[in-house]
Amino acid sequence: MATTYNNLYLDIRQQLRRAGIEEATLEARELVCFGTNKSREELARDGGLYASPDLEHRVRDLVRRHLEGEPVAYLIGEWEFYGLPLDISRDVLIPRPDTEVLAEQAIGYIKTLGECRVLDLCAGSGCIGLAVAAQVPQARVVLGEWSDGALKICRQNVRRNSLTARVVPMQADAREKPEKSLGEFQCIVSNPPYIPRADIETLDTSVKDYEPHLALDGGEDGLDFYRSISEKWKEALAPGGRLMNCDANYGAAFLEADRAGEAGELEESVHAALSGRYEHPAQSLEMLRERNDIASQLGISSLIRPQWDVDILISLGMKSITVDTNINRKIILDEERKRAEGSLKEKLWMNTSPLFMVLAEK
Repeated sequence: MATTYNNLYLDIRQQLRRAGIEEATLEARELVCFGTNKSREELARDGGLYASPDLEHRVRDLVRRHLEGEPVAYLIGEWEFYGLPLDISRDVLIPRPDTEVLAEQAIGYIKTLGECRVLDLCAGSGCIGLAVAAQVPQARVVLGEWSDGALKICRQNVRRNSLTARVVPMQADAREKPEKSLGEFQCIVSNPPYIPRADIETLDTSVKDYEPHLALDGGEDGLDFYRSISEKWKEALAPGGRLMNCDANYGAAFLEADRAGEAGELEESVHAALSGRYEHPAQSLEMLRERNDIASQLGISSLIRPQWDVDILISLGMKSITVDTNINRKIILDEERKRAEGSLKEKLWMNTSPLFMVLAEK
């Protein structure tokens, strides 16, 4: 039976909703547009027209594949990030909303620098570096990526967004020291692989079976790239430069370190924005302790997630926590108050919204 484009879209949306897909409206629209070779505007304009049986079959086959686990971005070969259209293939991770938080933080900082050089290390699709270039005209951006397949996508996205004058993709291995010829950068931004190797097989089918393991595998404990970038790439920072890392394993997290003077020493500072869940607190605590040790060796204060019990925080040497929520409310808890008030988890969830920023000090 023939169906209109609009009814086809509504049917697909309902099918996705029944499957428990939160972004059913967006995904249904993207699948129908791609399957029928129409833009969003054309789909709205032609909604009352009838789709051919061949086009309807094509759309429904895309939906079937999606319901079996294949991500929409890989099915249609593109996705949007920070308002930019990006080519996407299975050589790169699909840009996620959490990563936009890192891009926003980087953009805000880089706007204060004037003319500058920025490196997006482990660039993948190039989404972070391209967002920076699009929003900060005075920035010149290098997209550093090891994978040949990902570099191809970087180049396509630079051309697609007409940024060839200020963005250069190049091969770079975050695990090795950079060549001196690369020069110095006022800001290095990175969203490196962060998943512990053994955990990859426990990920959702849409991730473990489709996204590139090269971009997921952070080594035995998920920290290999953080060690390498912190130890080997700080010399690529210009005096006063900043390193910003995203730790998506815990939601969205940033590790900032200001470079002090020509010696390249890192200030004892940290800026973290954390969200997400811990399903295995004991394992997560051990990992945080190791992160704490690594950060201490580099002269950087530790990152921390604030829903943990007070005793855990104190055992890690944390003396105070400042929580700044997305509506700018602040709670400052010193050690004595934490002991008196019991669980920091309960206190925070009573007083803050789920999106918060944390400053941890030793």
